[in-house]
Amino acid sequence: MKVYIAKHAGYCFGVERAVNTAVKVLKDSNNTPIYSLGPLIHNSQVVNKLNKNGLKVIDEISKVKLGKIIVRAHGIPYSMQKEIENLNFELIDCTCPYVKSVHKKVEEYNNNGYKVIIIGDKDHPEVIGINGWCNNEGIIVNSEEEAKNLPYYNKICIVSQTTNTIDKFKTLSNIIIDKAREV
Repeated sequence: MKVYIAKHAGYCFGVERAVNTAVKVLKDSNNTPIYSLGPLIHNSQVVNKLNKNGLKVIDEISKVKLGKIIVRAHGIPYSMQKEIENLNFELIDCTCPYVKSVHKKVEEYNNNGYKVIIIGDKDHPEVIGINGWCNNEGIIVNSEEEAKNLPYYNKICIVSQTTNTIDKFKTLSNIIIDKAREV
């Protein structure tokens, strides 16, 4: 059997950045506890390796008494980020820059009166994080039927989970654009 490796095999740059940052933080920890709010990435082997090196995966900030908190590549909701900051934990933000860009756009457009429509899986950590940057008031759409059933709005802003295909985004966006006066 021959194994061929694609020319561009490996992590996307956001995941690679998150893993490299976590490895460096663990190396420089000086025995300070390091936590990841949810798995750093969607790769159980890497998550297990990081765990063996000291990265503890948690699902609630309340479980942390002392240490640093790494924000995973998927990002987190605004309220969770503020909670971490208010508790005076050191926050190491490993959110993918593309995801962070979506957070900023959602926050800006939501603050300017647009209804945010998020194309993606409502249970995916990235989508949960994105929705948290518009006060959890975004509408999450993941199918043509859901897009067709949207009510009409004056102004909408359409964003997408970054791992969606361009075809899915185009298909759903083409339905959604008829659901508002301004898109």
